[in-house]
Amino acid sequence: MEDKYLNDIAEIKKMMSKSSQFISLSGFSGILAGIYCLIGAYFAYRTIYLGSSNIGDYKYLVISEAEVFQLLFIAISVIVISLVTGIFFSVRKANKSNESIWNVASKRLLINFLIPLATGGFYIAN
Repeated sequence: MEDKYLNDIAEIKKMMSKSSQFISLSGFSGILAGIYCLIGAYFAYRTIYLGSSNIGDYKYLVISEAEVFQLLFIAISVIVISLVTGIFFSVRKANKSNESIWNVASKRLLINFLIPLATGGFYIAN
């Protein structure tokens, strides 16, 4: 009888930990995202300061329309590569621990990621 109660308590504990657990991103994906950002910053620096239309002091910096599109391409590339890397390593981590990648916690994580991303995007676009 006592074993039945212990098994029930263990099962309840397991269910509660699975329901409140969130899919954590791999630390390596965070490191790679930082590296991607540094590479993107390097290319953005080259685009702005080493472009043909930028002569003289930074106070007189003029960015052409083509350079703006290059900067936009760099920014989108960095975020897409970072997202793909994060998703790849999260799926790999979930597969290793035999967990589902798409659950309530991952939906919450996605919503909490997209809200500031969309807000910032709308703010920059205006």
